[in-house]
Amino acid sequence: MGKVGWSKGGTPEVAWGIDAYCSDASSPRARETKAAEAKIGLVTRFFLTCRLKAKLNSPPPARFLVWISCALTIEDVSEPSASKAASASKAASTSRAAALTASLGKRGRRCGFAMVNGTLWVCAGLAFLWSIGACLYLTLLPAPLCSLLMIGYLAAMGYGVRRLSNGSQIRGMIAGAAVLLFCVSLLLRPSNERDWVDLQQRLPIVRIDDDTVTIENFRACRYRSETDYDVHFEDRTFDLHSIESVWFIIQRFSVIDGMAHTFLSFGYRDQLDRPQYFSVSVEIRREQGEVFSPIKGLYRQFELMHVVGDERDLIGSRTVVRPQDRVYLYRLEMAPEQAQDLFSQFATQMQKLETEPEFYNTLTNNCTNSIVRATYALTVDRINWMNPRIAMPGHSASFAFDHGFVGQKANGQTLEELYHQARIDPIARAVGFADDFSIAIRRAHKP
Repeated sequence: MGKVGWSKGGTPEVAWGIDAYCSDASSPRARETKAAEAKIGLVTRFFLTCRLKAKLNSPPPARFLVWISCALTIEDVSEPSASKAASASKAASTSRAAALTASLGKRGRRCGFAMVNGTLWVCAGLAFLWSIGACLYLTLLPAPLCSLLMIGYLAAMGYGVRRLSNGSQIRGMIAGAAVLLFCVSLLLRPSNERDWVDLQQRLPIVRIDDDTVTIENFRACRYRSETDYDVHFEDRTFDLHSIESVWFIIQRFSVIDGMAHTFLSFGYRDQLDRPQYFSVSVEIRREQGEVFSPIKGLYRQFELMHVVGDERDLIGSRTVVRPQDRVYLYRLEMAPEQAQDLFSQFATQMQKLETEPEFYNTLTNNCTNSIVRATYALTVDRINWMNPRIAMPGHSASFAFDHGFVGQKANGQTLEELYHQARIDPIARAVGFADDFSIAIRRAHKP
């Protein structure tokens, strides 16, 4: 293959003789393989010689320097025919690169197909699960018939899976059934005429005339406990231009932080220049005996409404009488003109619901979606309400903090510090339903 020797000056002289070693190769590819073997053998023998030359009792740094100096003096002294061999090797390398590119392309296509196929199966699985619930909560039918419909759907799906030959047909069957059930569910229509619970019997009526805001059915209930309370509605009037602040409230009612209710409070000045606050909360409108369920909320089971009331009602009922809930109050970084425009957007929503009721939807028409839609006219870029931190309202403060809507991130404040400063439920419980409830929770709170 070649030889390694030492010159009088102590530097290695290497004669590779690779062409001679590879002369019996039957193809350029075989020649290149044998050339690689020859070089590996020579390099191994070369470093063994270097090790002997540096003497085994030399310190490791000295041996390392000798190896480097030897490596830098290696020269290729192969025969004149090496140029032809180099050309053949280059051609072989080009051919190999093309083959490798084709192989990677095939693998990429296979991976892409697998990803698309997996995504389609996930979508089919979600459609299958949704269809089960659609059968169960199709309230056009009596409850026993809904159960029978669900059993029939499962039996039909099982039969179809056994009969159909490939995955595309199975997915098509599931998608077709889901579309059919969705179309049938559209026969369910929302209404404002039902037997509502006493807290939600009245829709708020908001009118803005010459910048004078009048709110009828303004709620101001007084609570002795979560289930013992006096229902009270009143009217309230103020100047639209007196609105000067907006506050974002998050009520975490579950051990899962993402599960939460969100709503807003507006601050304004009354005729005596005293600070006043009221809340606007988008909620399900419950019928008598009805209990909220996020699963049922996917199937057009609850109407949607706005509740407008004082903070002792809407915040106090979520703090003072609910010791297990965690409630956070954040002041939105918003100019007074923007706050006034935001309230006007909510007023438009409420006026529409008077004549065009809507269904609540856990994913697409909930408390946080309504707030986000009201901000469309106020932001340059629309907020994506399908952002995971918006879809899970308990994390919406993190989204607002990152976008500069709340907190002082630009001044070095951390999200953890903001959470600590914004939590108000311990303060509210200590204050109770005092007349200065709104002032008290802000006096101890640093927005």
